[in-house]
Amino acid sequence: MIFFLREVTHLGENKERGKMLTHYKYPAIVVVGPTGSGKSPLCDWLESHKLKQRLCSHFDFGKHLRWLADPKNQVSYLKPIEIQAIRKVLKDGTLLANGQFLIAARILDRFILEQKVGPNRLLVLNGLPRNLYQATQLQEIVDVKFIICLQCTDSVALERIRTNASGDRKGRKDDSEDEVKKRLAIFSQEILKLSNFYRERSVTIVKVTVNVDSSPETIWQHLEEMYLPL
Repeated sequence: MIFFLREVTHLGENKERGKMLTHYKYPAIVVVGPTGSGKSPLCDWLESHKLKQRLCSHFDFGKHLRWLADPKNQVSYLKPIEIQAIRKVLKDGTLLANGQFLIAARILDRFILEQKVGPNRLLVLNGLPRNLYQATQLQEIVDVKFIICLQCTDSVALERIRTNASGDRKGRKDDSEDEVKKRLAIFSQEILKLSNFYRERSVTIVKVTVNVDSSPETIWQHLEEMYLPL
């Protein structure tokens, strides 16, 4: 396969900014679930153990946002006003507004370029898309093969966070009960619309029930035993 550099203009990006290596849509899977359900540990596991023998690259959008919001970290591909917007959504426990989606696109483009994501590697999207508008915009970048939907009750999610069941909550400053409940409410509002969006496009949605003691390995083993449209 021959690659060539294309300037990132698909979502209105200025031509003088970053370039990405592509002439096709990146094969991707989307992992969704309420906060505390174990999305990031599962995606890390997929990256280190593959899925159906396919190499995976885990794009953890929330982790990228938290890193970018830290004043110690400096990047040239985002403007100061965009960094301020990231800090605000993290502080408020909300999502990027539709008009701010270009921020997400730049972050994803940079990840794809730095990780050298190609046709033989699955892009595992975690935390993006979070709503209907983001899913619509992402169609220009990725070809979503299927959705992994982690399901658990709010009480299970809260207990998993309280006990750090997945081992990924250490150092999180946004895990107060009020902030977690706010994120759970946002997820419940958006997931139905997001699921309908992909269902209408005949994208398979794989539902996995998560308990307090569910681990990335057990979920991965369950996925490995299933037929997945890769």
